Amino acid sequence: GLRKPTSQCGHDRYNARFTEDDVRRIRAMRKQGMKLREIGAAFNCGVGTVANITLGKAWKHVADHV
Repeated sequence: GLRKPTSQCGHDRYNARFTEDDVRRIRAMRKQGMKLREIGAAFNCGVGTVANITLGKAWKHVADHV
C-alpha cells in the first residue's frame, strides 16, 4: 500500500533513534563481520536502517573514530 506522507522523510526519521556512539558501534559490528539482521536485532531496527548507516547513506557526519 501507499505510505502516508510524514513531516520527516528518509533518514531524518530514523536518525533520531540513534546516538553517534550507536552509529559507531553499528559500523564496528559490521566491519567485524556481523550480519545486518544480527545488528538490526541488537538495535531493534530494520536491516535497511543498518545498511544505510554502514554504507554511509545515513549519519554521514559521524566519523568512525572519535
